[in-house]
Amino acid sequence: MAESTILPTELEWYIFRLAAYNASDLSGIRVLMQVAWRVKNWTEPLLYRVFAIGYSPANARYIAPSIPVLDFFAFTRLVQDKGPAWFAQTVEDLLLINLHPGPTAEVLAACTGVRRLTVSTLRPRRDDPAVPFESALAALTRLEVFHGRLDHFFDVLALGFHIADQLCLAHLTHAELVDTPSAGRPPVDRDRLWRAVLALPSLTHLACSTAHWAALSADSADAVVAALHPAGRLHAFVLIRYSPGTVPRVSAALRQRAGFVLFIHGIGYWAQDWSNGASLHEEGDFWTQADEFIRKRTAAAGGDNGDTYALHTPHPIPNLDQDWGKIIES
Repeated sequence: MAESTILPTELEWYIFRLAAYNASDLSGIRVLMQVAWRVKNWTEPLLYRVFAIGYSPANARYIAPSIPVLDFFAFTRLVQDKGPAWFAQTVEDLLLINLHPGPTAEVLAACTGVRRLTVSTLRPRRDDPAVPFESALAALTRLEVFHGRLDHFFDVLALGFHIADQLCLAHLTHAELVDTPSAGRPPVDRDRLWRAVLALPSLTHLACSTAHWAALSADSADAVVAALHPAGRLHAFVLIRYSPGTVPRVSAALRQRAGFVLFIHGIGYWAQDWSNGASLHEEGDFWTQADEFIRKRTAAAGGDNGDTYALHTPHPIPNLDQDWGKIIES
């Protein structure tokens, strides 16, 4: 490897890091690593910036080729090779697919510096205790974006729903609350959990499915409206219609808030949406699209924007021909 340099070091660092970020696949980063030792030191961490860990062939094909998709055992071998400290410093974005609680905790113990975490379809084993494993999140120091079930990671009942006191959630700005049945787990009071989430100190963006929203009480819906800008500090509240069979109910108070967005056609394939955000794709993930939509809606606040809360892109998942257009306004 060559070590001579013509450009200032800071400019070289910027150029090579930018080239690595824009590499179409992992081989592009590996080519850059061969330029010089200093370039290897600058760009190699980007090989480990994003991971999808778990097993789901149906979803893997929607993930960008620049993102490694590993099973849990391949990931643990990689951690043993590079060392936990390396992963704590380099991994920023994680998608965990179909993992049991134990492996989930092990991955997070190695990736304590993760900023974006998506936990999809957590699979409990029969011999796993039916309790949360809050220690799995406790070591995270920079978590900013979370998609999943918070009650998988916190014993919210024992905490009296005071999750705003948890240090690992102190920097959380974006949260999508996913609500799916858990084997052997009692149902959590959704309304108390929502009020607890709204109390998180850094939260600016909140999302959930229309099915989840329909299960909340009117008081919780009112609390979300009150939390939205300008009265509150919540910049965006996003409803996502994942299934055409779910009819969203939208109150007048909510649809008049510029920070409210309804993805009436869903967000397409969720794995691809995550990949777009993690790989810095120009289209961005649904958070990026929602922010741009809100910016335009706010700019047009002087006009009649009563019908602009429903975002009709991206297109619905192919082969679903049911009626996506119905909305109940109250």
